[in-house]
Amino acid sequence: LAVQVASDLEAAAKKRGIRIAQIYGGRAFEPQVERLEKGIEVIVGTPGRIIDLATRGHLDLAYVGCLVLDEADEMLDLGFLPDVEKILAMTPGGRQTMLFSATMPGAVVTLARRYMTQPTHIRAHGNDEGSTVPQTTQFIYRAHNLDKPELLARVLQARDRGLVMVFCRTKRTAARLGEDLTARGFAVGALHGDLGQGAREQALRKRLP
Repeated sequence: LAVQVASDLEAAAKKRGIRIAQIYGGRAFEPQVERLEKGIEVIVGTPGRIIDLATRGHLDLAYVGCLVLDEADEMLDLGFLPDVEKILAMTPGGRQTMLFSATMPGAVVTLARRYMTQPTHIRAHGNDEGSTVPQTTQFIYRAHNLDKPELLARVLQARDRGLVMVFCRTKRTAARLGEDLTARGFAVGALHGDLGQGAREQALRKRLP
């Protein structure tokens, strides 16, 4: 997510000369420290690596003017709340804070009330139903768990299907489904939290023949 957001920001700021740094774990410290030392205006990173660099004195958050917590509900659900609170404590009290979240669970609401002054809740909907964009067509297939790999394999054999992204509920399911589809002859890259950053990027670079 950090790589994706940073890439989008770099494209948007291409003609404005804004320097953006990607800071995340699974990579060596030295290149990231060197990037920071050259001077940057925007940091896009993961909580753990940001805290590590700040603790080591390579990153000073005392001058942050705007702090954005993307996918706030997911981050808090994954147990990042202590890290988020550490980062918030390192930033100025007068900063602007924005929380982006698909849902507003209690933890996100509590975080907003604790660290934001008179927060404003803004809802964004793509259409009147607030579900999917008009260009999206949905199909639902009800199947037993044991039949899902076979059903998915048949769907993937559709003519002109293009590239496909499949979401799984757990890391174990993602790994098992990847192995199952690979055994069936599909070019698959499993992506989950047990993989190192290098393995994740390698999986994302895979292309179906």
